[in-house]
Amino acid sequence: MRLILCAAVICFAVPTHAQQTPTSNPKQDNSNTAIPNAPSSYKPLTAGGKLKIAAFDAVHPLRIAGAAVSAGIAQASDPYPEWGDGGEGYAKRFGAAIADEASGHIFKGFLFPTILRTDPRYFRKASGGAGARIVYAATRVFVTRTDSGHSTFNASEFLGAASSAALSNVYYPHSGSSTNDAISRAGLGVATDMGWNVFKEFWPDIWKKLRHR
Repeated sequence: MRLILCAAVICFAVPTHAQQTPTSNPKQDNSNTAIPNAPSSYKPLTAGGKLKIAAFDAVHPLRIAGAAVSAGIAQASDPYPEWGDGGEGYAKRFGAAIADEASGHIFKGFLFPTILRTDPRYFRKASGGAGARIVYAATRVFVTRTDSGHSTFNASEFLGAASSAALSNVYYPHSGSSTNDAISRAGLGVATDMGWNVFKEFWPDIWKKLRHR
């Protein structure tokens, strides 16, 4: 699932759009309550607010489902033979996927945004063509808001991804704990966040259509 999201989204994340910034008053939708980090209006977050969002993201059912699918893919491809097969092997892979999600959200959604005073939320573009909205959503891993509402480079995303990947070496087996493995997991985490941003961008529109059928 993660690999599919990555391939689909990276195609649209062209560097020429990396500096596109949100509007000063981004259009929001109150119907997107199923999607974390998509507020209906802009207000600065406290450290506690950032922690709440990070925790909510980490335990969101869709995130857990994604971890379950990711563990299934890993079980089939068997990149870590030390963990074995069967239920025990799957449980270890699922646990690692959940740990990756949790640490990623804590680092990228709480710790570094609090230190750097940036806003971890995703603000929808909500207008324009589908292509422009996909590019906008994907490039939000490069551009974020400060707590004061100004656009800035999203250092929290990359520092958080690197920190989460470094931590993962503690619980991954020897066959998956090299520097290259950590770099790969960090890159996959960033690419996956691109995919989630695209999902958050379009889900309210999809949900409206589903409700009015």
